[in-house]
Formats: sequence, C-alpha cells, structure tokens
Amino acid sequence: MIYGSTQALSIAADIGDDTDRDLIVGALKWLAHDRANLVDSLTAHRAVIIAIAPDGHGDEMCDRLDAAWPVR
Repeated sequence: MIYGSTQALSIAADIGDDTDRDLIVGALKWLAHDRANLVDSLTAHRAVIIAIAPDGHGDEMCDRLDAAWPVR
C-alpha cells in the first residue's frame, strides 16, 4: 500500500519520544525527497531508520513504526 507523505509524517509524529519522532520523520522526509509517493514498503524506510538511528535503537524504532503502520 502506498501512503502520501502527509499521512506518513502524521503517523510518525505519534510514535515514540521526541528523539524517536525526529529520527523517523527525518527518515521519511529523506524518502519523500527520493520518491514521488514516499513509501511503498516498510523495508525501504527500515533501512534508512536503522542507518541513522543511534546504535541499538533502529530496530526498536522500526518495530514501533511497523506496529503503528502495518503492511496490508
């Protein structure tokens, strides 16, 4: 399922604490710059979030995002 950037950023803004939200929103904005329709799979933004997250926190943040934004 493809989500628009506004919906994706709205979902991301509700996840985690301020640091988590900043990292997730940053990753999604980076993807939005790179893709016309933002995200077409969780795999794409998972890789970006893990790459920019503090050590050991990427998987946890992705799990939170996966739970809030399930693949259908």
